[in-house]
Amino acid sequence: GNLLLRSLGGTGMSSNAAVSSTTNVTLNAEGGGGFAQTAGGTLTTTGLRVLGEGTFDLVQAGNTVTTVAGDLTGASTFNLTEAGGLVIGTLTTRQSGVTEAATTSTGLNIAGSAALPTTGTITQAAGSPVAITGTTTLSGTTITLTNAANDFGTVAATSTGATTLVDLNAIDLGNVTTGG
Repeated sequence: GNLLLRSLGGTGMSSNAAVSSTTNVTLNAEGGGGFAQTAGGTLTTTGLRVLGEGTFDLVQAGNTVTTVAGDLTGASTFNLTEAGGLVIGTLTTRQSGVTEAATTSTGLNIAGSAALPTTGTITQAAGSPVAITGTTTLSGTTITLTNAANDFGTVAATSTGATTLVDLNAIDLGNVTTGG
């Protein structure tokens, strides 16, 4: 079932063990602090939702996440190393407990920066825009982020195939290397 990991005190969370869910995992650092994945820690889930504020470092090579969505405020950083392919989509989960009504994150909204390296493709579901105010670093076999409401700060991308990006206004490009 769904798994909620929540931190309220501003100290954040960390994991050095495997975390697995056949549905969704929500990482909610309401009080700030974020989430640190250390050696031995991996994440396997259909959906990953990130909420709150802080640095979210999920950078172990064994992570397998199908869909990601989230809303990070403040000067947040989101780093997700993924082993297979990633869809930026929409996820509905409870963000603080079983008695609270479920809420939804549509796309990936980050007041800060993000790095999304994967060994597969990076795409987005219809109606799931990406809005990242800082630098976005993307790496995959092909990268296709074509929602008209996307709003990137600076984008750097590396792909072995094609890279297609659409932005609401002008895109500030960093280093972009494509093979297709």
